[in-house]
Amino acid sequence: MFETADIPRKRRRLEVSVRLAGGETVFGDMFAGPNERLSDLLNDERAFLPIDTGTDTVVVAKTQIAEVRSFDVPLHDDETDPYELLMVEPTVSDAELRAAWMERVKACHPDRLVALNLDPDIISAARRISQRINSAYDTIVRKRRSERGA
Repeated sequence: MFETADIPRKRRRLEVSVRLAGGETVFGDMFAGPNERLSDLLNDERAFLPIDTGTDTVVVAKTQIAEVRSFDVPLHDDETDPYELLMVEPTVSDAELRAAWMERVKACHPDRLVALNLDPDIISAARRISQRINSAYDTIVRKRRSERGA
């Protein structure tokens, strides 16, 4: 009687830094719908907002937010060749491509850098680079699948 429809939701990742009323700053990602802006999230009816820090999810009361800054990070950088980002030639095999991707992700994954107690700006930069590396890999894999007709 109460069936649920599997409706795919497209959410955009918004990289933010949130300064709280107590002075603490939280760096992470908030998620918005395709037509939503950060200001829409801050002004909707919810009293709390989840922020994905990469290691966990922090739930912040809107009443405790003093300032929010958004970092505009395009997930698909049209000016950069995805093979160049992964440091491989377009002729590499799928296995070599995956190995190169894993190596690049391990080298700059934000979770590894958090464990080293590095500056939050470095963690933020690592998150942006990781997003670009993952996006490059996904782009190549999708392109190869479509060329094979799979």
